[in-house]
Formats: sequence, C-alpha cells, structure tokens
Amino acid sequence: MAYQAPGLVQGAPKSVLDAWNRQIDRELSGLLADPSLARAADYLASPDDLPPAAENIHWPADPAEPRFCLDEQWAQKLSDWGVRGRHNFHNEYCEYVVTTAIDADGKVRPKRFTATTELAEWWTTAASEDPTFLKSMAEVVLGRIVTFEELYGGGVGDPNALTPKERLIRFATEVAGHGQHAELKSAGVPDYPVGDLNSRNALFMCHPINGLDDLLYIVIFGAQPYVVNENGQAREALLHEIFNAQGTMHLACRNADPAAAQGAFERVLKGVAPDLSSARTSKIGFANPIGMYFQSFQTGRLFYDDSPVPEEWTAFSRGEAGLKQRLEFGPPDDLPIFLDDIIVREGAAATPVRGGYDIARLIEVGPYVLEGPEEVTHPNFFQIDASSAPECSEALVCSNRVAPAKMEYENGTTIARLRGR
Repeated sequence: MAYQAPGLVQGAPKSVLDAWNRQIDRELSGLLADPSLARAADYLASPDDLPPAAENIHWPADPAEPRFCLDEQWAQKLSDWGVRGRHNFHNEYCEYVVTTAIDADGKVRPKRFTATTELAEWWTTAASEDPTFLKSMAEVVLGRIVTFEELYGGGVGDPNALTPKERLIRFATEVAGHGQHAELKSAGVPDYPVGDLNSRNALFMCHPINGLDDLLYIVIFGAQPYVVNENGQAREALLHEIFNAQGTMHLACRNADPAAAQGAFERVLKGVAPDLSSARTSKIGFANPIGMYFQSFQTGRLFYDDSPVPEEWTAFSRGEAGLKQRLEFGPPDDLPIFLDDIIVREGAAATPVRGGYDIARLIEVGPYVLEGPEEVTHPNFFQIDASSAPECSEALVCSNRVAPAKMEYENGTTIARLRGR
C-alpha cells in the first residue's frame, strides 16, 4: 500500500512519497515487533483490503494535563505561556501560537490564533529528500520567501551540497526537534528546535510526543483483544485497565491517547463469550492518507458584538476537504478588533477569549481509520487484570512537570511585576 501525502497536499515529489512510505513501514514494523503490541498484527489490515468508508477518531485539542493536575484557570495560563506553554503542554496533536498586535491605545493584544496538526515526520522527510520542495511548502504556509538558512541553519546556502542525513539533522536541529527519534537524539538534536521559524509560526507540530510514531503506537496499542477474567467470567477490558496493564497509566488522563486507544479497541473487539470460546472482532487500518486532521471547530460559540463571528474569520488550509491540517482564526488586520473582544458562550455563561487555550477548547482533532466486516473468531486474547480508575490529579506528570512549570510561571510573573514598578 502506498500512502499519499498527508492531507492529499499536492506537489510532493516521488522521492519524498517513497521515503514517507518507508518511514511508515519502519514505524509499523518496529511497533509490531514489541511483544506487548504483537497481537495487533492480527487486526491491522492494509487500506486496500478494507471498505473505503473512513471513520474519524476525535478528541478535544486543548491541553488536558495542566487542567487535571491543577484547574481550568491554570490550564489556560500555562497553555498560553508562549513557547514554554507550547513546548510543555501542547501534546494533544494540536499546537498553536497566538499573534499579537498593538491597539489604538498602544496596548499589545492577541490578534490571531494559528494551529497546526501536521506531523513533523512529513516535514523532516521532505527536508532530507528534497530541499526545494521543503522550501516551497514553507513558503506556501507562511506566504513569504523562506531562505534555506531559516530551514537548515546559518551558513547553509545550498543544502543540496549536504548528504540526506546531514540535511535531516540540520533541519531537525533548527526547525523540528528530535521527536524522540533515536537517530536524531544520538546526533545531538535537541528536544525543541533552536530556531524560531516553527516556534513563532506553528509551521508543523514539534512537541516530542505529537509524532507519527506516537499516532501509530496509540492506535496499535488499542487494537488488541483485551479481556478481564472477573469471577470466572470473561468481559471486555475497561480502558483504564488496558493502560494499567501496559504500564502506561500516565497516558490515561490525556485527551488524545484514551480516545485513540478506545477508538481502535471498540472497532477490533465487539464482544466476547464469557468462557472465552469466541469473540466478535473486526480488522482495522489507517485510512490513506495517514495524518492528523481538524475534525470540528465550534465557531457557533464565538460571538463579537452580540453576533456570531463572521465565517471569513476562520480559514482552514494544508489539505483537501475533511483533511485540513492548518487553522487560522481572527479578525482581519485592517479591523480594530482583537481576539479578547470575542466572547465564548457556554450555556448561560459568556466569557471573553483570554488566549489560544480558549479557542483550542472548541476544536477537535484526530485521524481516520477503516473498519472491516465483523467476524466470529477465537482470538489470541490479551488477558489482563481488573483494576481501578486512576486519580489523575496524582499522576506523576503533575509533580514532575506541571508543578515546576506553575512555580516558574509564578516566579516570572512576580519578577515582571516588580520590574514594572
């Protein structure tokens, strides 16, 4: 099966598409070689072997971790904390930036929200295989001329003089980060890019766990016939029991991982006989093209001057219909209107937009999968133990990452306040 460019974006050279498919094959093969995921091989099929009607799996795009560790107010503050917020907390396969502008009173205010769901691996593949195509992609997204130095770092005027591996490492260092890929980490590529092209513009996702490998992993993770033997009777496992059995309970409280795993699990295991003599199962596959896409945006909850925001304030791009990977929202530059002039309505409540987090809460993202016909089979069941649901506020991420970020935010706010006196 040859996967096409994410979003069915046109213009990709054959060399890039071939390399993209090789990367997908490597990732899938590596994951299915893991004994904890091996049973999924029986339930994954090529898109060519499944009915063509794609079904979406979706979840809210706003960062969940700071909310379940602290509260909604802190989730907004930390998620909207510029580059720090994005790099720490935008891990639901949607990353955003907010562009500011100066109003008539000289005050800096939020003007435009830009979000991306594009996978970094598509861009790093292009960077390695075809610098000219990479440059054209960046220019289409940003609407301006982009130099090779911005993409590959200072002193690289002609990336074609470099080897594909050298181009990959330089681009990852400057624009993408290592994405938890061992080859890039061993080459010294940092967690996050050293340049600001991506950080400033949300060119594509660069959080280390928003990658192709993570997307494939969490669907495969769920695509197994997990069952629990309870009082001598077998039953389908509950989602938190699956995470607990796999030693990944730290993922169970986020938006993306539970939704993706549940979406796969529900399609693979439809029912199990209490004595484990049989089960109703289906095969699933990743729809072509593999990617992460915007599934919904509740603009009907956004109001300006007591009227719904105009449709032209919303612009999707980077993909065909239903496969959009880029979203820009905000009033036109020539209007003296700002994002914080917009009201979010939820029932009787109405609050002004504070930043990107409030808009991300109205967005759902996710991939597409295909599902085969239901069959009665006798699977190699993945038998796991019953367990209790996690207490998300006690997750390690709360003490290891969220609490230190909160402290740093508070200290920075205090220092800024003192300097302003």
